[in-house]
Amino acid sequence: MLAAWDCRRKASHQLRAAEEASNSEASESFRRLAAAWTSLALQIDQETASAQAEHAREAGHNFVRTADALRERLHLNDLQFDKLLTQRPGNTKT
Repeated sequence: MLAAWDCRRKASHQLRAAEEASNSEASESFRRLAAAWTSLALQIDQETASAQAEHAREAGHNFVRTADALRERLHLNDLQFDKLLTQRPGNTKT
């Protein structure tokens, strides 16, 4: 899988090649390649951020489902369950 940093590295190389090119036509071609690599890096970043956001939402939903199942198994109401969640480990006083 191609990473965004790979694309940025390739864009950087293309920009260096554009600076070193002997004619303006070659230089412009290298700049277009650099722009394409940069665009691809941005697209990868956006897709990665979207996937991470979806993963975080799913993790939140999983926590809620787990908490609901635990509350049902322990036969606790909302107030009792909230108290249980905020209680420090090892502290059994009520």
